[in-house]
Amino acid sequence: MLVRWVEFDSQITLEEIKDRFMLDLEIEVSKSTLHRELDKRVYTFKSVHYEPLQMNDPTFKGKRREYVQQLRDLLGQGKIPIWIDETNFNLFTSRTKARSLRGRRAVFIRGGTQKGKNLHVIGAISTTNSQTWSVQATRCE
Repeated sequence: MLVRWVEFDSQITLEEIKDRFMLDLEIEVSKSTLHRELDKRVYTFKSVHYEPLQMNDPTFKGKRREYVQQLRDLLGQGKIPIWIDETNFNLFTSRTKARSLRGRRAVFIRGGTQKGKNLHVIGAISTTNSQTWSVQATRCE
């Protein structure tokens, strides 16, 4: 049961596991006992690595390869690239620790957007390391 719960939800807390034992099996167990049992099964508690759904998709790997080739061609022509980007940074907080087997990354696949205060950030940088930032705070309703 314990391993199945952790495999299903790697971000489950010891308190939540303790509650599940009580609700599902009517067994009272301490958090320290749960910790020892997970440790015996080689589960560690580490920072979560959020992995976008398309990160290792072959199509996107090919697009990244094309981009690097085009950039190298432009640099070879003596052109100075300037990267300009804008983003909304959401200040929503979530759990950053999860359990996984020792040697395996703790992965949680995120879906959808989260509500919270947004920062609208615009930045520009070139190969000469000059940079500019513009930040505006907005409230997401």
